[in-house]
Amino acid sequence: MYIISGSFKAKDECRADLISMAKKLITPSQAEEGCISYNVYESPLNPGEFLFFERWKTREAITNHFEQPYFKDFSQKFPAMIVGSAQIEIHEVKGTEQV
Repeated sequence: MYIISGSFKAKDECRADLISMAKKLITPSQAEEGCISYNVYESPLNPGEFLFFERWKTREAITNHFEQPYFKDFSQKFPAMIVGSAQIEIHEVKGTEQV
């Protein structure tokens, strides 16, 4: 399994548009082959700070996700809407323990 975590701060004037764009990503992404979960969260303490948290079955599924038109549209517009750059990481998980 692979986990993608992406954190960033939205420019104040772009926050509402970024939320709208992120909402449009969730449903089609969750429907993709290999997607286990796909969610976006905003910090309740720091409005405008966001976290994408995704779980994928395979690296190939992630590659396919990055090629989807709705993801490409988001990724082209996204950099101009945030402060600085996003921290995006892909983690390969060898095992999971339930607690």
